[in-house]
Amino acid sequence: MPGWVVNVVIDACSIINLSNADALDVTRQLTRCRLWVCPGVLVECRAELVARLFALNAEGAIGFITNEEMPAARVLELLDQHGLGAGETESIAACEALGYGFCSDDGPARRLAGRLLGSPRVTGSLRLLQWCVEEELVQCEAAFSLFGVMLARGGFLPSMPQDFFCSRKPGC
Repeated sequence: MPGWVVNVVIDACSIINLSNADALDVTRQLTRCRLWVCPGVLVECRAELVARLFALNAEGAIGFITNEEMPAARVLELLDQHGLGAGETESIAACEALGYGFCSDDGPARRLAGRLLGSPRVTGSLRLLQWCVEEELVQCEAAFSLFGVMLARGGFLPSMPQDFFCSRKPGC
């Protein structure tokens, strides 16, 4: 396991996919990254999920990006130029401003973030689950099962073999 912690802003698409599979509790335990949420993302989530995110924040498990940390002019510029949702746009702008990584399962948001932030700073919920396996927070078969639940509950995710979760050894 790396000896560093990466700050990762997670958008509504990934939060909803993880929540649909009851996987927020396992991903919040990752030691390699700290998850952050922008205000626009909260608006895109249902009330029960927002309450859960506030509880995770109160526990210190996730952080909230404040409006003051996001460059408003850049958010408006990105909204105008790219037409993404407010949550994805705020998240990308926050990553630019703060030097954080970006987690999204939304294809257009990932492509834009890859161009603006560089692809190494862009990930998705499946990579978070893979990291959970590497950190021995969950068995690989369970991670693959969570992926299946995400798909069954409407997640638009790439086809992924079980080996994606199971082939890497802890600490790799």
